[in-house]
Amino acid sequence: MRSTLRTALLVTALVLPAVAVLGVYALSSAPRQPEVPERVRVVHTSTETPPPPPSPQRSPASPNTSKPPSRAPAPPEDDDRDDEDGLGPPAPDDDRDDDEE
Repeated sequence: MRSTLRTALLVTALVLPAVAVLGVYALSSAPRQPEVPERVRVVHTSTETPPPPPSPQRSPASPNTSKPPSRAPAPPEDDDRDDEDGLGPPAPDDDRDDDEE
C-alpha cells in the first residue's frame, strides 16, 4: 500500500508540470511563428527577376603576388660521410704522430 502511494505521488509530480506547461502554451494567444516585418520579407514572383549577384571585390594586388611562388630548394643528397647521430662527419684526429709507422 505504501509503495503504491509513493508511486502515485512520483507520477503526479512528474506529469503535472508537463501538463501545466502544455496547457499554458495551448491557451496562449502568442503567435506560433515570429512576425517578420514587411521590409525584411523576401517575396519572389514568377514575373520578378532576381537581382544580379554582386560583383566580386578584388583586393589590390600586393607586390609579391605578381611573381609565381619560388620552389623550395631541393634537399641535399644523402652523404655517406654522415655519422649515425646526424651531426656530420667525425673530426680528424690532430693528435696522431705521422712519424710512427
